[in-house]
Amino acid sequence: MERQVTKGDLTGKVVGQAVVGNDQTKIRPDIVLRPGGKGSGVPSDLGAGGGGGNNDAATDKLIAEIQTKFKNGVEALNADKPDEAIALLSDVTKLSEKCATCRAKLGEAYVKKGVKETDDAAKKAAFASAEESFNKGIEIDPAQPDSYAGLASLFNTQQKFEEATKMSNKAMELMAAAPGGGDPAVVYNQGVIFWNQGKIAEAKTMFAKVIELDPKNADAHYFYGMAFVNEGKLPEAKKELEEYVKLAPTGDNVATAKAILAQIK
Repeated sequence: MERQVTKGDLTGKVVGQAVVGNDQTKIRPDIVLRPGGKGSGVPSDLGAGGGGGNNDAATDKLIAEIQTKFKNGVEALNADKPDEAIALLSDVTKLSEKCATCRAKLGEAYVKKGVKETDDAAKKAAFASAEESFNKGIEIDPAQPDSYAGLASLFNTQQKFEEATKMSNKAMELMAAAPGGGDPAVVYNQGVIFWNQGKIAEAKTMFAKVIELDPKNADAHYFYGMAFVNEGKLPEAKKELEEYVKLAPTGDNVATAKAILAQIK
């Protein structure tokens, strides 16, 4: 039995699987990762033309307009309205040419548009625009991780797993050097990429790191538990799947988690 599952911007398929004793049980649904940055706070590199110095009243008004368009664009992105997001964020990139964060968000909007497209040519064009936007963000600020993470998500969506791993590693490297020691979302993405490559041990390490950084990340607990199921370590799996159900009682993977839990003695 197969069913389509979704969680936020993640989609995938789960195939019904019985858990027997302590035998190794393979449960590895591919996950298609779709970028979708949360929050609409004003990035530090957002300004009028990227310039500095004292601002007059006209410049202050322009900056306020740019900030409003950016916030509205990110809200449209998070609301799964990619065309609206693209229109707003494209305007922002024209008004604030040195904003690397804006290029990353525009790239995310194009990825969402591509994922929604049913026409192959339109999908290809959207993904090409996304890659161009992410690369422009890297050109503007090579030390800013968002565009690398965006490329990792794009390549993962296209099943270009080697390229996705390279970009995700770069994003993680930059995040690790920043205060806080890493972004759980970037580490989670790396886990998803490994998972889709069938590198369960490596994915498991990433999901464990996500839980360390963000103990309330329900999806990390779910896939960490599923990794234990794959290894036949059912007591460990039970702990993680129970935590997932606790954190996400209405989550899309709850039915699968509860079915496995019911078979674990």
